[in-house]
Amino acid sequence: MLLRHFGSNLSALNKNQLMKIFSAEQIKEADEFTIKYEPITSINLMERASKAFVEWFVLNFDINRRVFIYCGTGNNGGDGLAISRLLSFRKWKVSTYTISKSSKRTRDFTINYLKLAEVREVSDITSSTDLGEMPGENDIVIDAIFGSGLTRPITGIHAEVIEILNNSGATIVSVDVPSGLFIDRPTEEGAIIFADYVLSFQLPKLAFFMQENHKYVKTWTTADIGLHPNYLNNTSAKYEYVNHDYASGILRERTKYAHKGDFGKSLIISGS
Repeated sequence: MLLRHFGSNLSALNKNQLMKIFSAEQIKEADEFTIKYEPITSINLMERASKAFVEWFVLNFDINRRVFIYCGTGNNGGDGLAISRLLSFRKWKVSTYTISKSSKRTRDFTINYLKLAEVREVSDITSSTDLGEMPGENDIVIDAIFGSGLTRPITGIHAEVIEILNNSGATIVSVDVPSGLFIDRPTEEGAIIFADYVLSFQLPKLAFFMQENHKYVKTWTTADIGLHPNYLNNTSAKYEYVNHDYASGILRERTKYAHKGDFGKSLIISGS
């Protein structure tokens, strides 16, 4: 695996085989483009992303483990609420919490909150006295507190909950990105989830490849949520992810009497 800067000449590569790494602004644009030109409503796109998460989750974790889902009040939290509802339909043991220090909620969060409330109880955390039963070492935490749109360090009640979850010993699975992590620049302040697993929607985030973020992103994978191919294929990205399958596909077969000069030349510039 390697991270390739897009500024180099990649004309010889088939860019459709490379996994682009978009900025936070481009991820937002991809969602908006899909909503407009598929077309699909934002709540149905959220449902599609949540179903993709659940399909991956049930294949990788034991239904006999308890699941604690923590949601912010933005669209990442809306994903978490939808995930809770979908897991409940599959008979998983789920406890769901929303964390808020204000009454501000996105429209899609509110829709999924009301849908989930018809299926099971949702507990609201506004202070440390509202925490209730906390997860333990044998449990799973689904982190849906903050997503890719985060623009400031996490403090207050959200930071208190994150610290408790990080110290719980539970397996932590983050929806799209660990809460508190800026996706396209280093994160130097605020509380951040230490995720054991991250399921990133559609594409990986640049933050996953930053050395200082290794402790926050132990293992990551992606799930296709059907973002519009016209945006994905026609939008340039500063970085692209080259995986083993792609790299092996462009290697020419070495014959018995092949010479290194038969395969072109490479320039390596390195430090001492």
